Amino acid sequence: MALAQGLNVDPHILFTAACGREAVSESDRRRNGVDAEWLVEMNQRVLSSAELAGINRKLLDLGADEHRIVLKYLTQMTEKKHKKRGKEGRSHTEKTFT
Repeated sequence: MALAQGLNVDPHILFTAACGREAVSESDRRRNGVDAEWLVEMNQRVLSSAELAGINRKLLDLGADEHRIVLKYLTQMTEKKHKKRGKEGRSHTEKTFT
């Protein structure tokens, strides 16, 4: 949540990028409610990783323009990774979270 707040974006966007889940539209989210269990699990993963915690700390020092740049970069990275997985098959993470 701190990362999303630091980037000033919806936390679902970051969690989607982090685990490769398909994006859920805002209307679907409102209709279906928040997947609280998944959010808790993702937060636990972030909090248990020194690297991810460090990324969060650094992001909080950046401005909104820089947050958008970081988010765009992360999105591009995950899209490339997702395309590569599509050719090689699903990863363990995708099997766990989809």
